[in-house]
Amino acid sequence: MQPVIRIRAPLGPILRIGFIAALGALLFLSPVQAQETPDAATDIPSETPVPQTDTRVFLEIEAPSGQPVNDGDTFFVHIMIADVESLSAFDFQLSYDRERIEPIRLDDDGGTPAAEGELRVEGGDVLVAGEIGEFFADSPRDSLCTGPLIRPALQNRVLGLCAGVALPVCLGGPAGVDGSGRLATIEFKSKGGEMTEVALVQTTLVADDVEPECDPQSEDFRPVVIEHSQGPTVTVLLSGGGGSGILLIAIIVIVVVLVLAAGLGGFLLYQRRSAGSSSAAS
Repeated sequence: MQPVIRIRAPLGPILRIGFIAALGALLFLSPVQAQETPDAATDIPSETPVPQTDTRVFLEIEAPSGQPVNDGDTFFVHIMIADVESLSAFDFQLSYDRERIEPIRLDDDGGTPAAEGELRVEGGDVLVAGEIGEFFADSPRDSLCTGPLIRPALQNRVLGLCAGVALPVCLGGPAGVDGSGRLATIEFKSKGGEMTEVALVQTTLVADDVEPECDPQSEDFRPVVIEHSQGPTVTVLLSGGGGSGILLIAIIVIVVVLVLAAGLGGFLLYQRRSAGSSSAAS
C-alpha cells in the first residue's frame, strides 16, 4: 500500500460533506449495486487478480469440536483481517449455498434468534445472527456498522459494513486501526449433506484519509482504498441430511468393484500360468 499523505488543513464544510458523500458512494452503494444484478450473485470468481500486498481478508470456520457439523447444528464463519494499516471502513459480501446451510435469522428487533423454520427474506433486509465491528472496538474514530444482513435479491449472500464517523486525518481526525483481528462473525445452521463452501466475493477496505491531498477549496478527492488479497474459498464439512449415506454407499460400491477386479485379475493370471506350464510340459 502506498503511504498515505497526511497534511493538516483548515476544516472546510464543503470538504466535510464531500468526504461523507464519497465514503457513502464507495461503501453503502456497493450492496445496492449488487442487489440490482442478482444474476451475478451465484458466481464465485475463480481467477481474481491478487494484489501484491501484505494485507489480507480471509475466512475461518469454527465448528463444534472441529468435527463435521450435524444436520440442525450451528457453526460460525469469522471474517478476519491481517496486517492492515490505517483502516477506517470496510464492507463485505459472503457467499454461501442455501441448499446446505443458512444463517440464523434474528427477530424483528434484531435481538434473539427467531423461531425455528426456514430462513425467508421477503419485502426487506433481514438481520442474521452474528456481530460486526469488533476490530473497531477501541478505535478513536468510532464507527457506524450495518449487518450482518441478507437482502431479498441476494439471498445467497450475507452483507455487512462498518464506516468510521470521524474526519480524515488530514482534517485533524484520529488515525485508523492497525494490525490483525476479526472484522465480523456470522452464525450458520447446517441443513445436512456432504460438504459446502463459503467464500468472500467482495471486500472493500478504506483508509483514514483522502487522496489527493486535502484541499478545502477543492471537491476533487476520494477515500483511500486499501489494496488487499482475499483468502480462498473455504470448505465446511457437514454430516447428516442424506449426503453422508450417499457417500458411504459410493465408497462401498467402489471397494466391492476393486475387490472383484482384483479377484478376476488373479484368476486370469492363474489360468495363464497354468496354461503356460502345460505347454512347457508337453
